[in-house]
This record gives sequence, structure tokens and C-alpha cells, in this order.
Amino acid sequence: MDDERIERLLRRTPPGDPPFEPSGRWLEGGERELAQRPTPTSRSWGVLLAAGLAAAAVIAVIMVIAGPLAQLRQQGVGGLIAEVERRGAIRVAIDGGPPQAHAPARGYDGFDLDIAREVAERLGVQLDVVVVPRATLLAGGADDRWDVAISSIPAALLGAPSARATDPYAVVAGAITVGADDPADVLNDLASGSACAVAGSTSEAWLHNDLESIARDTVQPVPAPLAAHVRPTLAECLGGLADGSWRAAVVDRASDVSGAGGVRVLDNAPFEVSLVAVVNHRAGVPEPMIARLNGLFAEMADEGVIADISRRRFAGSDVTP
Repeated sequence: MDDERIERLLRRTPPGDPPFEPSGRWLEGGERELAQRPTPTSRSWGVLLAAGLAAAAVIAVIMVIAGPLAQLRQQGVGGLIAEVERRGAIRVAIDGGPPQAHAPARGYDGFDLDIAREVAERLGVQLDVVVVPRATLLAGGADDRWDVAISSIPAALLGAPSARATDPYAVVAGAITVGADDPADVLNDLASGSACAVAGSTSEAWLHNDLESIARDTVQPVPAPLAAHVRPTLAECLGGLADGSWRAAVVDRASDVSGAGGVRVLDNAPFEVSLVAVVNHRAGVPEPMIARLNGLFAEMADEGVIADISRRRFAGSDVTP
């Protein structure tokens, strides 16, 4: 009896087992599979290394591409600009205060709305106007009702610098109006009196010491103890000036009182500040929309559009920055 038959009898293996391997060891389960794998040669190791390097290169390329794509997505690609274009309309917020005017039959109209109409036309979309309280616009809370606020907002009220504000699209220079017979010559001559300003105006912010000089702005200190009065309309402020309820009326522009009888304007302006548009806080990264608006405002200034609008609205005054 040969050696193979003796070995099979001793192990009592069933018929059909693999051939006897006298020079090797029988491995069960995973060990058998491992034993059947060829031993890697230097050539196979090289192939594996090349494959690993290729996979790493692919991952690196994906990361290089994915980073900028994610950044673009955050910066407005698919964000606020795309949203406005998909909607076909830009929703511009105003606070309803001056220099806008409201007529019951026609709604709101005014300088900022003229600017907004021009912006919408250049973007190729419709203009939707939303009235929002100024405090809400300044607070910066996310509000789904509007995209951009164009409402004569002084940059000084937003803090310096504000990540949500555009470059200036206009400059407003305030004026102090007194009675024609008032002996005051300069702002400090009013220290012992009182003054009126229209609610929601830049003049009101100045009268309440809420304006701070930033960048190229100029803000004169409010003479103390100049008492402040606030009224809904300029007509009420001028009426109180005429009947002696207060000594002065503070207005956003000297042109606001052009043609008013019995008053005169003091020589030195209480403030000269830049007006900016504000991008809604819900735009996580507002820079793309801000850049777009800055470009449009620059075009409008270079083409004389802002000057034309302001001359028409402000008795010939040019408020181009």
C-alpha cells in the first residue's frame, strides 16, 4: 500500500477530498484561501503602489475642485443673486420715511425708489417694494420679505465697517433752519433752545446723537442742551418753528425748505454723511450682491443718472458721492 493510501486511511477522509499533498499542510477556512494566494512579487507591489498613488491624486483633485465650488455656492452662486434672477423681481425695502413721500392713491414714491427702479431695470428684473421699519433694517435680522434695503440709510448708523452695506450711492448734507428774524449765526448759538426733526430722518438720528463720523463723513456735535422734538412731517416741524414751539428745524437737505417763507438756513451743516444700501442678513455671504450693487451704483454715477434723479427730486441739488 503506497504512502497516499495509508495517509487517507489514517485521516478517514471522505471521497472527493482534494489530492493528497505530502509536502504541504492542509489549511481550513480562511487559512486555506490565504495559502492559495500567490506571494506578491516586486512587480505586483509596484502595481499596488501605483494604484494607491493614482487614487490619492484623484481624491486631491476632487478636494481642489470641491473647495472653490463650495465657496462659490456660499458666495451667491445659487444664493441671493440667483434667487432674485429666478424670481424675476428684486424686493427692495424702504422705511416709509423721508425722502420718500406717500400719497394715498399712488403709494410711495421718492428718491430712493427712483434709485431702486434703476437698479431693477439694470438687473433685468421687476421691482417689488416692501415697507419695513427702519429699526428692523438696521438690526440686521433675517427677514424673508426683502432682499435689499435702499432707504437713505446712513452708513454711520450701521457701524464701521458693516459687512452688509454697499459703497455710498448718495451723500446727504443736513441743514439747520431758523426763523428769518432769529439772531443765530452758527449751530452753537442754538445751545439754549430746542429743535424739531422729522421722524425716521437722518436729522432725527443726528438730533438724538445717533450719528457718528466714519470714513469721509462729517458730523457736528449736537449743542447741549438742545432739546429734541420729533414730528411725523416737515410741515409740522415748520409750523412749530413759525409759532415758536421750538427755535429750529433740522432737515436732511437745504432743498427740503427751499421756497418756505419766513425761514433761513444757517451756514454750517450739522452733518454730511454717506447713504448706503443694505443687503438682507439672510444672505449668508452678502459680498456677491454687494459687489453687484456697487458696480451698478458706479455705472449710474458715471453716467450721471444719480445726479439727474437727485436734481429732479431735490430742487437741483446733486447728491452723487
